[in-house]
Amino acid sequence: MKKAISSLLAVCAVMLTVLLSGCGENGKMLSYIEIDGKKISCRMDMAEVLDAFSDYEYEYSETISCAYNGLDKIYDFADKGFIVYTYPDGDKDYVLEVAVSSDKISQQDGKVKVGMSGDEVKALYGEDFSQQGETMTYTVKDEQTMYFLLVDGVVAEYAISVAE
Repeated sequence: MKKAISSLLAVCAVMLTVLLSGCGENGKMLSYIEIDGKKISCRMDMAEVLDAFSDYEYEYSETISCAYNGLDKIYDFADKGFIVYTYPDGDKDYVLEVAVSSDKISQQDGKVKVGMSGDEVKALYGEDFSQQGETMTYTVKDEQTMYFLLVDGVVAEYAISVAE
C-alpha cells in the first residue's frame, strides 16, 4: 500500500512539474517594455513614445519600408540602451519593435535583463520557443513575439516585436 501511494505521489509530482514547466510564465510574457517607469508596447503611436521620452536624446534614421507604404523609422536611444523601430500607417508611425541592449534596463522585477543565461530564459518562459541561430523567439499574444539574442549562451539583447 505504501508503495502504491508513493508511486501515485511520484506520478502526480511529475505531472505537476510537466504542467508547470510547459506553461513557464507564459501568462507573464513581455507585452510591453518598461523603461524608467514608462511603457512602450507594439502598435503604440510613436508620437506618444516620443512625448513620454522627450527628455531623452536619440539618433533618428529612416528607410523605405519593404512591408508598408512609406518610411520605416528608427529611434536609437543609445545612451539609454534601447531602440524603437516603427512602421507607417497613413500619416502616423507605430511601434514595430522595441529592443533593449543595456543591462541597466530590466523587466518583471529584474528577472528579464541583458546578461541572463539562455537557461534562465527557459526557466521563466518554458521550452515552447523557436530558435534560429542564437535567437530564441516566443509567441506572446495578438501577433506579437518576444525574442532573446544570445551570445555565448548569454542574453545580449531582448525585444518585443510585431510578429511577421
